[in-house]
Amino acid sequence: QNVLRMLAPGRPELCDGRMSRILMVVMVVLGFITVFVNLGVLTRTIKILRRVHNPKPAFYFIGNLALSDLAIGLYVIIAFLLHLASGKLIWGNEGCLLQIAVAVTCCQATIFTILLIAVDKYLFITYCLQYSSIVTTRRVWVAIALTWILALLI
Repeated sequence: QNVLRMLAPGRPELCDGRMSRILMVVMVVLGFITVFVNLGVLTRTIKILRRVHNPKPAFYFIGNLALSDLAIGLYVIIAFLLHLASGKLIWGNEGCLLQIAVAVTCCQATIFTILLIAVDKYLFITYCLQYSSIVTTRRVWVAIALTWILALLI
């Protein structure tokens, strides 16, 4: 409530009963920044993975992180633009649950990917000589698939 009073003094004009229009516009702008930055990272990662004969596993993880963050940015843009355009809550309970599910899934995929990056760095430092045999491309793909499966299950 204090944030709303600061952003819209007096009586804030709310779109859905929870957030002022000014805050929604800020969220849309942040969503666009997130999308453009992660599109750049994803594009660069794909170029690296195509050019390098034996790419490092970290590039796969960075690409997956950019993909999940890109999905969050797109979700924010779509959800808040629809709220701003309608001026009210446009979805019922099912739509609200779907929005929460999309947001939680993308955020969980991001968190799990950061965990994979940390484990990858730990394995590289701890098992430097055996790293190439422990962390294979196939295992990296399986780990990435598991992050999305776990995120969807949550």
